[in-house]
Amino acid sequence: MQKMLKPILSLWIVYHLFVIFVMPNASSYLGRSLGTYLVPYANIFGLNSPWMFFSPNPAPEYIMNISLYPKNGQGNENDFSNDEVQTLHWPEKSKSILLTTPGIRNFYLMHFLIRSPQYIETLLAPWVCRQYPNTESLHINVRVKTPPSLDKSEGLKHEDLVLSLEETNYFEKSYACN
Repeated sequence: MQKMLKPILSLWIVYHLFVIFVMPNASSYLGRSLGTYLVPYANIFGLNSPWMFFSPNPAPEYIMNISLYPKNGQGNENDFSNDEVQTLHWPEKSKSILLTTPGIRNFYLMHFLIRSPQYIETLLAPWVCRQYPNTESLHINVRVKTPPSLDKSEGLKHEDLVLSLEETNYFEKSYACN
C-alpha cells in the first residue's frame, strides 16, 4: 500500500503544480488545449483566477522644477539676472531614477509630496531652503504629463504616443526663505 502511495502522491503534487502554473493564463494555447482536464480541478480549489493586469489609464508623469533665487545685497528678489537663478529639475533627465535605491525613494517621495500642495509648502520648501542657505526665495512648478486614453492611443506608434502626452500645470507657487 505504501509503495503505491508515494508515486500517487508525487503525481498529484506534479499535477497540482501544473494547474497552478497553467490556470492563471488559461487563455494561452496550453490552457485552452488542456482546459477540459484542468478547469474542473482548478474550480474546486479556486485556482482559476486569471492574471489580468490591465490599466486603461496609465499613471501620469510628474515633473518638478524648483527655481532658486539667491540673496543679494538689497534683499530684492526682482533684481536678479537669469544667470544667477539656479533651477533644480526632478526627475533629472540624464539619470534613470528607478535603478537605484535613492532613486526609488525620491520617486515615492515625489508622489507623496504631490498628493497635496500643503506637503510641498510644509515639507519641501523649508527643506530646499535649508539645503541652499544662500537662497532668498524659491519658485516651485509641478507639471503633469498625462498619456491619452486607451481609445485615443489605440493604433498609435510609440513616437506618436510620446508626442500626444498632454502637459498641464498642476501646481505653482513661490516661497520666501527665512
